[in-house]
Amino acid sequence: MEEDFQQDPDYVMQMDMRDVKLLYKSVCFYLQNWPGYPACPIEEQRELSYMKDYLYRLILEDMWNK
Repeated sequence: MEEDFQQDPDYVMQMDMRDVKLLYKSVCFYLQNWPGYPACPIEEQRELSYMKDYLYRLILEDMWNK
């Protein structure tokens, strides 16, 4: 029997470094003010932490390439 897996679509965005930095600051702010479990799923905090790290790596790469 074949299971029907539904996968979330992937999206591609184009942003300049100013946008990346703004998104990074927004994620940092929300992580600091995260309402916690059970108001939000615990996975959300892990995903936000991953996103914060990823955005910071983009910022560091931009600094390195200048």
